[in-house]
Amino acid sequence: MNKTLKTLISLFICLIMLMPAVSANAASVFVSADTSALTSEGGYSAVTITVRNSGSLPWQNITISGHDANFNTSGVIIQPGESRSFTHSVFISADLMGTTLSYTVSWEELLADGSVNTRYETVSFKAGEAPKNIVTVTCKASRTNAKTGQDITLTYTIKNESGVAVKKLKLVDKKVKSAAMIENLTLAPGEIYTFTYVFTMRDQTVVSYPVITYTFEGSSTESTNHGNETILGFINPQINVVVHQSENSPEGITFTLYISNNGNQKLRDITVTDDLGNKVNTEPFSLGVGEQKILTYVVVPTELRNVFFSIKGESYRDQTESYPVRPYVDPALIQLTFTLEVVSPLNSQNSMELLFTLNNESSFTFNNIVITEELRGEEYVCESLKPGIVTVPITVYVESPRELKFSLYFEDYAGNPYVFTQSVTATPISSETMPEPTQNIEIDIGSLTKSITGKLTSALKILIVIAVLSIIAIVILTVLENKRRKAARSRRTAQRQQQ
Repeated sequence: MNKTLKTLISLFICLIMLMPAVSANAASVFVSADTSALTSEGGYSAVTITVRNSGSLPWQNITISGHDANFNTSGVIIQPGESRSFTHSVFISADLMGTTLSYTVSWEELLADGSVNTRYETVSFKAGEAPKNIVTVTCKASRTNAKTGQDITLTYTIKNESGVAVKKLKLVDKKVKSAAMIENLTLAPGEIYTFTYVFTMRDQTVVSYPVITYTFEGSSTESTNHGNETILGFINPQINVVVHQSENSPEGITFTLYISNNGNQKLRDITVTDDLGNKVNTEPFSLGVGEQKILTYVVVPTELRNVFFSIKGESYRDQTESYPVRPYVDPALIQLTFTLEVVSPLNSQNSMELLFTLNNESSFTFNNIVITEELRGEEYVCESLKPGIVTVPITVYVESPRELKFSLYFEDYAGNPYVFTQSVTATPISSETMPEPTQNIEIDIGSLTKSITGKLTSALKILIVIAVLSIIAIVILTVLENKRRKAARSRRTAQRQQQ
């Protein structure tokens, strides 16, 4: 047993000693060679190999081996986090065009115990092809669904996978943030840049789509690349509850609840309770999007009570409206008659006299008595109606003949409402219009005679005056005519004598 324990301890110590070496073996080596301009006969091309120390220890004694690998690496030490590029003009013969050329980069790491580890990494490119100068961006969300106001942490990772440094790098994710998230960033070959942004969920789903623009060192042309789409889902927990209330019965009132998930997220651990905290469902249940659950619940009230239901879930809270319930009263006990009598039909003044009779043959008092007409509104209001007969005379005014519809509203001792109705047509006494009687006219004969006599005397006097004036006018005209004739004879006699 002791031997086995010693062996395990030795293995454990060895693993601990190897851990720095493993963690230190973190390198980023890239090769860049634009050989696309070479002809089928081959030629010289600049090959650049970039080494980035992404470990925790310095790298030294760096060597590069491969085709025509005369790279100058003498005395170069690359510190953790640093990058160094080595360029050499390599001759590529015609027979190598289209083949893959590989280069192996090796280096030494000085460990904490003084020992040295030698590491290496191999990169390659295809002669005759343009280099794949790529800068990538990815986005990872801490969560992909959230409710309004909740935060989502977005982690953007930008990686220069080319063998050339990039400058003026800009990161834009318009749906997440209108302004640029990063500007004027410079990345060495193989360098990785990580950036986090806290996004607060709005009231709708958002799609993250990062886009980067950058310029390679030595070039004025702007390049563009985009990352992955990430849907940031807006959690909209929404439950639709429809409640059906049955008629009151000796067994109570049955409520049927139709509970539907109209949101965009599955809801779990849903419980339903009434206004008194009593459970409607014995066990919690879940509702997927579009699913429905039907629950029934019986309430036997002993007094007036407003029943409502509370729905609670893992990420949901809601409450229905309240439904008044009252103790059950046997309808056979409601013995009340409601009659209507026309005392006087519609007259010329557009009014009629009605008499309502309310006969409470029950053994208890009814409350909140109201008589209304469909168009006129309340005609009679009374707080209570004790057992017995009550008559209610009402004068109704209507603009024209029509059907009058009356309703009697009342409540029993438990507050249960009831409605009785009666109707009558408002019509005049006769269908033909009867003329109104003419009022008597009294005449005073004496006064009339006296008035007539006075008027005749005045007229006679006027006639006498006119006659006298006429006679005088005739006499004057006769005298004037005789004088005119006499003068005419005298002129004729004088003329004859002169002849």
